Formats: sequence, C-alpha cells, structure tokens
Amino acid sequence: MKASLKRGGCGTRKLTSCAIVQIYEEFRKGRSEEGLCECTHSSDSNAERIPTLDAVRGFALLGIFIMNMQSFSGSLFARYGGVTRNTAGWDFAAETVRNVLFAGKFNSMLSMLFAVGFTIQLTRFLEREPQRATTLHLRRIFWLFIFGALHACVLWVGDVLHIYAISYSRYI
Repeated sequence: MKASLKRGGCGTRKLTSCAIVQIYEEFRKGRSEEGLCECTHSSDSNAERIPTLDAVRGFALLGIFIMNMQSFSGSLFARYGGVTRNTAGWDFAAETVRNVLFAGKFNSMLSMLFAVGFTIQLTRFLEREPQRATTLHLRRIFWLFIFGALHACVLWVGDVLHIYAISYSRYI
C-alpha cells in the first residue's frame, strides 16, 4: 500500500482537519490514481481503510508512548512526595528533549484523529443503515466509555478513552 499527501505536483498538503476531511472525500470518490492511496485488498473492511489516517494515527501513538514511558517505569505519584528522578546529566537532557519535542503535541493530534475516525465511521453507518446508525454509534461510544473508565480506575489513571467518549457523544 502506498499513501502520500502529494497531489498532482502541487506539493505536500499541510495536515489539518480540513485536509484530512478532503483526503477522506477523495478516497470515497475513488481517486486512487492521484497518489492518495492504492488499496488492493480483497476484504471489504480493509478496502475502506484510509492509509494516510492510519499512518498519522500510528505516529501520534508513538509520540504518546514516548511521553508516557517515564510513568511506566515508576509510580505516577512519586513526584508529589518530593522524590525527584532524572537528575543525572543524560537523564535530564533526555527529559528536556522529550518535553520540548513531544509534550502536549501528540495528545491533541490523536484526539483530532479520533474524532475524524468516529465521524467517518458514523458517515459510513448512515450510508449503510440510516435507521440504526445513531443507535449503533451511541452503543459503541457507551462501550468505549465503559472500557475507558474501567481501565482508568483499575489499570492506569492516565487513560483518556472515557473522556473521548464523553466529549464525542455531545456532538451526536
């Protein structure tokens, strides 16, 4: 599979929410000859995937993983008890680079991609089964909230899936 943001010699598009929606619209119209995507899958579910969105989503997840690596290595509450980590030279430099390059940038990117993905999903539901689309979509958001809340309460306090479910359900 090949995915690119280039379009017919016009250069590279800036990846904004408008560009993502435009890429999706061109994908739906089947304009794969313009270099947006070349899907040759036999499965219907894979043929509907948008490789550009998947690639950007993976990049955002990598950034969030890099930001959360420090909290995976110890207690989230250690810094509130006066315990300081990463005081050595290389540790401090690595933390500074991480904070400058990754802090706050990838959470917003993943949030935007989450909303775009759910909007595309709702659009496809509305095209296939308009009578059941909203009910089915709200059911998925409900289960996203349940899994996110359980994960946040039991496994990791930094989980945001339940927040995504609450914020997205307002717009339906």
